[in-house]
Amino acid sequence: MYAEDLSAPLCALYLVGLSIPWQFGLSDYLLRRALLPHIDAVRQYSVDIPADLLSGFAWTYWSQGRFEEAERLEIELVEARKRVLGKDHPNTLASIEGLVLTYRSQGRFEEAERLGIEVVEARKQVLSKDHPDTLRSISGLSKTYWSQGRFEEAERLGIELVEARKRVLGKDHPDTLASIEGLVLTYRSQGRFEEAERLGIEVVEARKQVLSKDYPDTLHSISGLSMTYRKQGHFEKAERLGIELVEASKRMLGKDHPDTLDSIEGLVLTYRSQGRFEEAERLGIEVVEARKQVLSKDHPDTLRSISGLSKTYWSQGRFEEAERLGIQLVEARKRVLGKDHPDTLASIEGLVLTYGSQGRFEEAERLGIEVVEARKQVLGKDHPDTLDSIEGLVLTYQSQGRFEEAERLGIEVVEARKQVLSKDHPDTLRSISGLSMTYRKQGHFEKAERLGIELVEASKRMLGKDHPDTLDSIEGLVLTYRSQGRFEEAERLGIEVVEARKQVLSKDHPDTLCSISGLSKTYWSQGRFEEAERLGIQLVEARKRVLGKDHPDTLASIEGLVLTYGSQGRFEEAERLGIEVVEARKQVLGKDHPDTLDSIQGLMLTCQSQGHFKEAERLGIEVVEARKRVLGKDHPDTLASIEGLVLTYGSQGRFKEAERLGIEVVEARKQVLSKDHPDTLASIEGLVLTYRSQGRFEEAERLGIEVVEARKQVLSKDHPDTLRSISGLSKTYWSQGRFEEAERLGIELVEARKRVLGKDHPDTLTSIANLALIYQSQGHFEEAERLGIELVEARKQVLGEDHVDTHATPQNLATTSDTELQSTRRTVNRLSRWSTLIKARMSRFLIFAKILRKD
Repeated sequence: MYAEDLSAPLCALYLVGLSIPWQFGLSDYLLRRALLPHIDAVRQYSVDIPADLLSGFAWTYWSQGRFEEAERLEIELVEARKRVLGKDHPNTLASIEGLVLTYRSQGRFEEAERLGIEVVEARKQVLSKDHPDTLRSISGLSKTYWSQGRFEEAERLGIELVEARKRVLGKDHPDTLASIEGLVLTYRSQGRFEEAERLGIEVVEARKQVLSKDYPDTLHSISGLSMTYRKQGHFEKAERLGIELVEASKRMLGKDHPDTLDSIEGLVLTYRSQGRFEEAERLGIEVVEARKQVLSKDHPDTLRSISGLSKTYWSQGRFEEAERLGIQLVEARKRVLGKDHPDTLASIEGLVLTYGSQGRFEEAERLGIEVVEARKQVLGKDHPDTLDSIEGLVLTYQSQGRFEEAERLGIEVVEARKQVLSKDHPDTLRSISGLSMTYRKQGHFEKAERLGIELVEASKRMLGKDHPDTLDSIEGLVLTYRSQGRFEEAERLGIEVVEARKQVLSKDHPDTLCSISGLSKTYWSQGRFEEAERLGIQLVEARKRVLGKDHPDTLASIEGLVLTYGSQGRFEEAERLGIEVVEARKQVLGKDHPDTLDSIQGLMLTCQSQGHFKEAERLGIEVVEARKRVLGKDHPDTLASIEGLVLTYGSQGRFKEAERLGIEVVEARKQVLSKDHPDTLASIEGLVLTYRSQGRFEEAERLGIEVVEARKQVLSKDHPDTLRSISGLSKTYWSQGRFEEAERLGIELVEARKRVLGKDHPDTLTSIANLALIYQSQGHFEEAERLGIELVEARKQVLGEDHVDTHATPQNLATTSDTELQSTRRTVNRLSRWSTLIKARMSRFLIFAKILRKD
């Protein structure tokens, strides 16, 4: 009777188990997904599940991202095989390797490593150290080390594997060449591109000779070599190989074969890296349509291609199209894979990025939290993907000015990664870099510096002093030093990075050119405009030669030169180059692309600096209208454009119009961001300036006090933005003739800036100059003279004998007429606006860089 009672469940068990497909097509995937509830049901019966069925059930759970259930079954399978076959039986060891893969997928690297070593040792003892199965286990252990960022150990095993397979199988055996390709990946991860290139060429040539130039494995090797060239910034070589690969795949496999379409997507990446977005888009659409026709509209490969096309639209600033595809992708993956599948959640993250780029932070935050919670539930709170999601949320909070929340989450991620991976794992170091950025944005420069130094030392120790990530970490420290006005240290490290990248990559590699750009900014920040110009011209020429005259990075370099010329008062040259950039961006990116509109706004500032107010106004209105149309009336970039128009009206004395727009921006930012967001407070400060210019000192004072108090509460009493607000309030008191109050705030400001930024920081010196002016206004000439001498000596030391500010100081202190004050105000406003434009562009760049790293 007992047997009869279980006959039906046993029958169901075998029917379900034998129905599991082991292939990777969409129909196989969908069948496995459909079988899941049946597997859940038959597992409830009190029957022993045979080992082969257990293996199939575990595989099904793993393929659907249900790692905990896969792990449970695999442990059961391992125990059963140990009991029946013995702990060293090949099938037992194969089961343990399945468990290793599951642990690796969960980010549980210590357990994966422990079991991986156990399998290697057992196979060495039972089979031999050179047996193919032993070597395959060593390969798996190398992957585990690589996943942990332990590249030296991965390299050691990789070399051991290559040598063993050469000895046992021969230098041209497929497994030997596959091992060499694994070593290529390790070298690429270490930034050792020359070695990766050398081995990559070796594999391609061997496969051409042994197999044929058009054999699938040969084409796969060519694809890897093309990627190495792309990582080196050798885009012409990458493109040449990419085209060769596409043609060979079409010829051998057919134009619609999955591998052919993969090769076209590789070419898309190369074109996108070169800023050739039209070609990238055309090929991307071609791949999507082919996959829809050959596979289906919902096949995972089709959806991956749609994701790539969405990225191309996003790179062009076509956010509506990127959003449309992003929503389509999320819905399809929910339907095909399930709402909690890793690929579905990755699609939602893409949508988070698009919403963030559109300034729709509430929607970005809502989806970001949704992804974090889903990954915590499915993968665990400490899984690498979960922690990546939390870091995405950190970026959203940073964009909203919610620095305390960003800091809290950033610390949480760093601690989790230290515990799960190690304190020196590349992902841990990346999280420390993000936390350092949060501290920098908060003005907590000491904390940012401490983390930055820790990051540099760890990167040098783990990756090597010349690894790209190490050099990136040094550049982060450069930013911190520059923010503190420690220009000598920033310059020394900047030069060090440039020289290292020239030696390791090449003088024309995109990363080298980025470092040269950073060094140019350091010179510009010191007022060393001739050196900044020299590097700027060098940068433009190099990018024209390497990337093309219309590449986004080339045009960004020309904009940097526009800034340098504008700072030198060479407005005709600045205007000529500015027009060149605008026209090029209109042609390459489109008239409404964010970068095009940034260029037009830059041109507006140049016109304004020359007193061409009508032209500046026309350009300003054009940018505002375009941004309202493309991004929406409340997008941060739209509001920034309106602020530019406020300054244009203020410069013309059209204070009512400036006030009306200023109030509009403040109200919009309060609604979209919050009343205490840094951008909202900056808008209120703009309104303070408008009121002060009209002599409406009571309103200026009220708003000025409001901003100071808000910044003390949100940021800190010593944050640079708080101190700038105190400086503005001091000016308001001075304008009213309330010299004692102005003096009190002026002294407070000088002391705070000395303490936070250093006695020689440009902002500290500006505060001293303002305090000297206050003393002069009170008739305290001895104190004014003492400060003036202190100021001249400091500027000689920091800026040099010949710097314009060094020579201007005594004259300005001797007599400051209303005309001079207006000129100074215009200069400060102009430099401030240029700086704001650069910060906006850098924020977009940092987010994009993060996405490119994932690609």
